[in-house]
Amino acid sequence: MGVDYEQSEDPACLIGSGNPDDGDQPCRNTPSNLIELFTGEVECIFPFYYKGTKYDSCILFEEDGFVYPIFRCPTRNITSKIDGINSFGFLPMVDGYCPTDPTDPTSP
Repeated sequence: MGVDYEQSEDPACLIGSGNPDDGDQPCRNTPSNLIELFTGEVECIFPFYYKGTKYDSCILFEEDGFVYPIFRCPTRNITSKIDGINSFGFLPMVDGYCPTDPTDPTSP
């Protein structure tokens, strides 16, 4: 395809920023579909497995080698589990699973 990419040393990519006290706040998923849009930000459920790897924090959404600028985490429990911990085989960890009550963000 003839696409070239020149890597840059942008300081914004190398130096952390933000509120250092944010670690005291619960991690929440940013709404990215219609159900999430109407229910708002929902608290994440940790730990979780994604494709057999255990995570204790949000993961960067990647699909077919393309990385989206979105961090994802599970917001409800599912029946697929490893040692009692939610286990997901695909992202975004909410699509494709049918909640009992789509208007309730805590619905299994």
